[in-house]
Amino acid sequence: MECPECHLDNKEGARFCNECGHKFELICPECNTGNRIGSKFCNECGFNFAASNTAMEQAPDEETPSLGSPDEPVCLDSSPIE
Repeated sequence: MECPECHLDNKEGARFCNECGHKFELICPECNTGNRIGSKFCNECGFNFAASNTAMEQAPDEETPSLGSPDEPVCLDSSPIE
């Protein structure tokens, strides 16, 4: 398990980084309780982490606004037109 802070490769299942002491936990978005990495459900409120991750992966991307066709000129100058 790689530490997100110092990038040391720690033993799988570690609760703290052996190099920098970073605490490995999964914070529940519903109740803010810390859970072990790899938990499927929050041990405080029962939030389903697996379903949440799947839902986020399947959510459609927001549509990027179009700036027009590549052949159309685009004015980037914001000064007033006289």
